[in-house]
Amino acid sequence: MSLATSDAQKTLPEPQSLLAVDPNVPDAAHFNPDDVGDHLLDHSTSPSGRQMVADRERAAHLTVVRGHLRQTVNDRLRPAISGISAAELNEASEATREKVAGIVRDTIAEMERRGLSGHGPVITRESAEHLFGFMMDLLFGAGELEYLFKEPDVEDIVINTVRGRDGEPTVDVWTYRQTGKRREAVSVSAADVLEMVNRNAARQGRKLDPMMPMLDAQMRNGSRVNAVLNPIADPFLAVTIRIHRLIARRVEDLVKLGTLTPAAATWLDMCIKARLAIVVGGGTSSGKTNLLNALARMIDPRERIVVIEDTRELDLAVDDKVYLSTARSNDPSRAVTQRHLVANALRMRPDRLVLGEVRTGAAWDAIKAATTGHDGTLLTVHAEDASGVINRLVRLSREAEETAHMPDQTMKEAVATAFQLVVFLQRVTNPDGSYSRRVTEIVEFNGFVTDSMVNQRRLFAWQNGRLEWTRQLPHERILRRFHDAGYTTHDIEAALSQ
Repeated sequence: MSLATSDAQKTLPEPQSLLAVDPNVPDAAHFNPDDVGDHLLDHSTSPSGRQMVADRERAAHLTVVRGHLRQTVNDRLRPAISGISAAELNEASEATREKVAGIVRDTIAEMERRGLSGHGPVITRESAEHLFGFMMDLLFGAGELEYLFKEPDVEDIVINTVRGRDGEPTVDVWTYRQTGKRREAVSVSAADVLEMVNRNAARQGRKLDPMMPMLDAQMRNGSRVNAVLNPIADPFLAVTIRIHRLIARRVEDLVKLGTLTPAAATWLDMCIKARLAIVVGGGTSSGKTNLLNALARMIDPRERIVVIEDTRELDLAVDDKVYLSTARSNDPSRAVTQRHLVANALRMRPDRLVLGEVRTGAAWDAIKAATTGHDGTLLTVHAEDASGVINRLVRLSREAEETAHMPDQTMKEAVATAFQLVVFLQRVTNPDGSYSRRVTEIVEFNGFVTDSMVNQRRLFAWQNGRLEWTRQLPHERILRRFHDAGYTTHDIEAALSQ
């Protein structure tokens, strides 16, 4: 049954074509960030943000020219004229981009000649480059929002529609950065945002419309976009974009950022070399993927690694590696899930499996792999604390059909046997509104369950304002793995106590 209603549909702005002109959207910013009133907001302006504003001011006289350019290029990109199909435009291969770039440059060159002959506005070389970038961003990027993806500290882009004075939806854009939350000085129409979302979703055969008003898709640049449309969202549209960005690629980077201490970093390096199975846990945006990437880059470069993710994020340092990603589809029979990929990965002769965040019954497949000779499995899960990692893995494993009738005791024993270590992270808001990510616990499992509780030992804990060794030595099960890897008891104690 459709979620749309006839009344709701009447309030929807008519979606514009990719290059349609919206003359009601001004080029200048339409708000004052000081009106937000929250002292924790980041009111600074980034270099690229200042550049964007400066570019807009310099090109203010080009508003009409930009509209004409959009319409002309839109006409020339029709398949019958350009020979470029809608599917090719959505896929945006290098060859297609080059062909489109030629059409855009030719169109701008014609407009330059008309201006010089007195039949239109004069377009300077600087303005011509601005127009070219503007069009390519509209066609293959995020349009007016594209510059935000180029700023290194932007983690999330949030787009809200609000009802304007004339009753029509207007757009507010916010970013979540390492320095805090910021309202952005960017003007974009609601119709252009919808077009941008659908342009990216089309690559996966999906579309956001009143019949399917909720969408979760991947953008061309790898970012994850979630969008909700009227009648679910009022007055029109709400979009959240998570930018996948590896802020720290090596464990040394995490130490510099304060996420890890040198002692904990040395200890984790030894754990990787000893092929311990490690779960990285934490809440939303706590830094799980960055830590997983740093851990995976410590793997022996001679190993063969199979990486499984929903969206490609990790970047490993080994040569023999395979990246696998899930594939969504409106037809469930054609979807490729994490479970499918784990089952296939085990046939690919991996020395080690690395899984991005596990959200389904694939947790059970990872447990089976870790207990059947695939030592050193690494994965991440969403959890509220280190103990919650166990419950999370059990709940996810319950989604596998074969575990439906397994007792909780058996499930917990499987988790305790499969994994030796949990590394837990937290994202902390500082007094100035900025964010810090830090490892707050490193916990070991000894492989046993007592009174329905997995036996745990905290080796590192957040105390005295930093991550410190708790003075406890690892269980014999872990010590044996270290000794097998060539580490002595002295090596272990020296790493813990540094």
